[in-house]
Amino acid sequence: NPTAAFLATLATFAAGMLVRPFGALFFGRLGDLIGRKYTFMVTIVLMGGATFAIGLIPAYQTIGFWAPITVLILRLLQGLAIGGEFGGAVTFVAEHSPVNKRGFWTSWITMVGGFGLVVSFIVILVTKSAMSAASWEDWGWRIPFLLSLVLVIVSVIIRRNMSESPLFAKAKAEGKTSRNPLKDSFGNKENLKVVL
Repeated sequence: NPTAAFLATLATFAAGMLVRPFGALFFGRLGDLIGRKYTFMVTIVLMGGATFAIGLIPAYQTIGFWAPITVLILRLLQGLAIGGEFGGAVTFVAEHSPVNKRGFWTSWITMVGGFGLVVSFIVILVTKSAMSAASWEDWGWRIPFLLSLVLVIVSVIIRRNMSESPLFAKAKAEGKTSRNPLKDSFGNKENLKVVL
């Protein structure tokens, strides 16, 4: 049923969005425990790996209902990673920025995210226009997903060469990192007011 298929597609897209807050909590906690740089590496590999893997999923005709289930699982992994990626990026940039320019530098993250969305649409439109509609629907839609591997590799190389956040490194050296960041954030009434 085309209507049911379309609704399932929208639900799959929405599922990836709905898990983002959980990704922010999970990876935010991880970043507070082991460091921003390493958490940043995990989120890009998870997000990029899931995106690339969508382009490799066998067709419904080959594996049946496992095809949409696999897409859903990969979308959930993407959503978790993006939730952690955005919060991690803001924290990482803020902790590297001069105190009086943190708002300015972290604002670039939101702008670049929108730019990335526009670039992805351009890649999709160029790829789609370079082939017939039948080819696009048969195998061509996979190309943008597979091309994302190039960006993942570049991102991993860049992140591997980045230094740890100076504020986190200092806190860790002084033994001031939190053992339970979520409890410290949400379990204390004063902190909870700040969080809210």
